[in-house]
Amino acid sequence: MEHEPVRSARRWVLWSVALSVLASLLLLVVPVFASETPGGTSVEHAMDVIGPRALLVLVPSGIALLTLLAFQIGGTSRRAVALTGAILLGACCLLTLPSVGLLFLPSAVCMLVAFGRSPVTGR
Repeated sequence: MEHEPVRSARRWVLWSVALSVLASLLLLVVPVFASETPGGTSVEHAMDVIGPRALLVLVPSGIALLTLLAFQIGGTSRRAVALTGAILLGACCLLTLPSVGLLFLPSAVCMLVAFGRSPVTGR
């Protein structure tokens, strides 16, 4: 049977994954670029404007998913896994802050809470 702190930390990691996947999908699916033309305002998808580079918004989701996988396996300290995930997601947020970083900030915060909720000794 699993202890409550581990279950709580796992829930926070799951929330982090869900929020990062949601942010990535929104950036890929919802038209996010607008430009003013003589005929009116043109709204376009990220893939149409910047091409395959738009797939880079999937990187934070990949980090969160890998963190969840490592957290589920539990071979290493779950606390260290959650901290590593929080640091990597936080770095992604800071590096992309001028453009899309704010959308991934809730995911990084959830991962940081998962670190705080993880048991110190816990495997």
